Amino acid sequence: MRSIALKEFEKLPEDENLHELDEGELIVMPPRMARHGLVQAAAMATLAAGARDGSGVVVGRCGFRLAPDVVLAPDVAFIVESQRNEVQWNCYPEFGPDLAVEILSPDDNAGRLQRKVNRYLAAGTSIV
Repeated sequence: MRSIALKEFEKLPEDENLHELDEGELIVMPPRMARHGLVQAAAMATLAAGARDGSGVVVGRCGFRLAPDVVLAPDVAFIVESQRNEVQWNCYPEFGPDLAVEILSPDDNAGRLQRKVNRYLAAGTSIV
């Protein structure tokens, strides 16, 4: 892991890895296993079914700029309709999603997960 500025992070090429930025620290995560994908798809489908009433939109692995040098990408996120209108879809939304879903992987650790939860909550996310 290495330190980079937000401007450099925004210019990273899209590849098969997921990239996050945590206080300038670049975090690179390889593609997840099939079970992770199944759980993610189920969570997205469940939330999307509930959002059919127009209450908001469900996105997957979309980066959110939670602080000046923090960009996290929950596995699944729900953005309420009132915030949806504030999103510029060609850049990172500068708020926490209303709901952030993080699916645990075998290589996750409690400290890193708690740090992410704290970052989402501090940025206005209601439920993680």
